Amino acid sequence: MKKWISACVAVLLLLTAVLPAAAQTSVNPVGTVNSELYFSYNYDLQGNSVPAPETYLPKYEVGGTLEDPWSSPTDVYVRGDVIYVLDAGNSRIVVLDKDLKFVRYIQPEGYSLTDGSGLFVEEDGTLYVTLVQQQQVLVMNADGKVTLTIGKPQSSVFTTDVVYAPNRVVVGADDCIYVVSANVYQGVLQFNKQGEFLRFYAANTVETTVSAVLSSWFKSLFSNKQKDKMEKVVPTELTAIDVDANGFLYSCSAVAEGSKEELKRYDVKGNNILVFETEAANGIVMGTGDYGDIEYTLDTQNIQLSGRKVDTEFIDVAVDDNQLLYGLDQQRSKVFVYDNNSDLLAIFGVAGQQKGTFVTPVALDTIDDRVLVLDKGKNCLIVFHSSTYMDALKEAVALYEDGLFSEALGAWEIVKSYNENMAIVYEGLGNAHMANGDYEEAMKNFRLANDKKGYDEAFSMQRDEWIAKYFYLLFGGVVVLLVAAWIMIAKKTDTVAAESKPGRYISPFYVMLHPFNGFDEIRFKERGSIGIACVLLVMTFLSHIVRMQFTGYIFNDYSGQTINIPYQIFQVLVLFAVFTACNFAVSELNDGKGFFRHVFISTAYALLPFILCSFASTLFSNVLTLREAVLLSFLQQGGLWWSVLLIVVSQIQIHMYSFGKALLSLLYTVFGMVCVAFVAITLFSLVGQLGDFLTSLYDEVIFRM
Repeated sequence: MKKWISACVAVLLLLTAVLPAAAQTSVNPVGTVNSELYFSYNYDLQGNSVPAPETYLPKYEVGGTLEDPWSSPTDVYVRGDVIYVLDAGNSRIVVLDKDLKFVRYIQPEGYSLTDGSGLFVEEDGTLYVTLVQQQQVLVMNADGKVTLTIGKPQSSVFTTDVVYAPNRVVVGADDCIYVVSANVYQGVLQFNKQGEFLRFYAANTVETTVSAVLSSWFKSLFSNKQKDKMEKVVPTELTAIDVDANGFLYSCSAVAEGSKEELKRYDVKGNNILVFETEAANGIVMGTGDYGDIEYTLDTQNIQLSGRKVDTEFIDVAVDDNQLLYGLDQQRSKVFVYDNNSDLLAIFGVAGQQKGTFVTPVALDTIDDRVLVLDKGKNCLIVFHSSTYMDALKEAVALYEDGLFSEALGAWEIVKSYNENMAIVYEGLGNAHMANGDYEEAMKNFRLANDKKGYDEAFSMQRDEWIAKYFYLLFGGVVVLLVAAWIMIAKKTDTVAAESKPGRYISPFYVMLHPFNGFDEIRFKERGSIGIACVLLVMTFLSHIVRMQFTGYIFNDYSGQTINIPYQIFQVLVLFAVFTACNFAVSELNDGKGFFRHVFISTAYALLPFILCSFASTLFSNVLTLREAVLLSFLQQGGLWWSVLLIVVSQIQIHMYSFGKALLSLLYTVFGMVCVAFVAITLFSLVGQLGDFLTSLYDEVIFRM
């Protein structure tokens, strides 16, 4: 009996000795996720938020124990199946396995890590830690023995008054050490393995604007001492850096010029090679290099920020094994996930005190299908697992990136069954159907994705098939058109003679082909018709609306937009009225011989080439491709300049001007239109202010009563 008691006591003593060593981390399940708190969304092409299925949901919060808690952790890095956490407050590095179980501590002798900010680990276990206040990068082996310290660069290109504060570090494929430091605007600092400074790499640039140019010129008028006291225009500094499995470097910035290119991917020369559309279609904002949240946020806690855009501030960046890009937004406590084409795939994370929410997120990394977000405010690592929807999306994107469009069809269909609000889904489906030869279905999906290049390629292939199938019918139709044109030309002489008979209104077609004779007939024989001129104005307006509505999708910048009819009427009819009124007023002051009736009719008749070419270009835009865009442009510009030429001739004939005087009259007319616009805007503003005054006066009277 005593032996059994002794054995039990020994086991208990052994357990008490083992348990504290094995319980160096606590893994706390998040529990049931509140769907309202973790509301998931994405953006459409116009930048409007739309609901989306959940992509990543928090599962665990990992931190120290009650007896040995983490303190102010600042960075996390994953190498293989090992997770490293920089537990700066405790001056140590916590090592976990892929199952989030504690492995060991790493504490360098003779050095403090309390000001540690960034952490990087090489494949051989070599660790790099950036020390902000100590202004150096610590290099140590897997056992924590310090082998090298990299301090402030000793170089002529690095000014002595700069406070060196390294906060992130990585080792690139070229075996060079890349350090991101606060207060350094020239880019990433590049060192060799011996700690020698080599150069600045991948600097942000200052956007060239009119104000920047004027400011630079203005500063050139002052002395160097005066310039030093002025506000300097410098590039935005980087906040974090990462490297993928292929050796490409990535960076993020908290602030960027024009809220663009906050995330970047670099080539060996330091150029940003992250793909995005630089010339997006009218109204399209997604995929244009504007990363993070796009919509304005109403800050109810800070009155000064109320109604202003609280922009995304990226504090860290990470790249997973599928080349997906993760950006951590500390401003709004969110993680944004992008593919290599800058397509936004997922948004997750929310600020709060509950489990699975963020207080002060400072770093992130990925392992397998999980995303690890380090929260300095909670002193823990929040582990997110991908949903079924996100797994299907990642599979589809991976096949798409590998060029396996046909094989990705099934995965894209699964993603679409979850979410029909993502443009990338329809782009993937379009490429899949095109690879299978179903061009009609491909065009439908490319149109939903607003991918005009893909639509053009599918349309070209479909058109080539159609031409090959109906070649003989097309050839016969061309022959018939040529014969009809020949007959019309043969009768042209009789038609022109009929148009010249007195007592009849002159045809605008005759004026278009014989402008000098035609406008002379309008001026001296009164053969112009106000009714025909009004019809031409209506046709001008209709051609404008038809062009907006029925131009082929490839060339249509207004596709899918609501047409504001009053505004379009203003553009066409009101501008025409202002032009004719100003031109007549100028002619009265400049010895013009024509009356307002002549100016009105001749200007309307001159619009006929523009009207015809506008209708024709709208028709041809539905059968031409981007390769033949020059033909469409030639047709549109030809009609416009033909009408402009007719207007010049009308000035010569109606007012009996010389060519130079006609051009001067038109120049004065344009100036008069600008003056009219200025007066109209001023009156509109005054009327608005008067309305506000009367409204406030009425409210005051009602309140007093």
